[in-house]
Amino acid sequence: MPLSHKDTEALCKKWVHSAEEDTPTHKVYRPADHPFPPARGREALVFHDDGRCTVVGIGPTDVSALTPALWSDRGEEEAVRVRIENEEGGPIAEATLEGDHLLVRRATDS
Repeated sequence: MPLSHKDTEALCKKWVHSAEEDTPTHKVYRPADHPFPPARGREALVFHDDGRCTVVGIGPTDVSALTPALWSDRGEEEAVRVRIENEEGGPIAEATLEGDHLLVRRATDS
């Protein structure tokens, strides 16, 4: 089942890594306007409604390292789940949108 317009709208924004909330199995991301505590750089994911995604990493000189990627709907009915892949189709991560946060775990080959 493809994402609804409402789900796509909820996903397609900039999500910033909230390392303080990470669990042993997932990284937690919050919308960019979340009141984060001070940190020296944070990773981010930017989702676009056309299936593009930008992975924003922390570069070696305080300049963000941008990696173009693609996202696709995992077809789950109960949750908004997406797969993030590099431009060659290799897996980067899988993410689940849960209200005001995005849970990201590393992708498996499945």
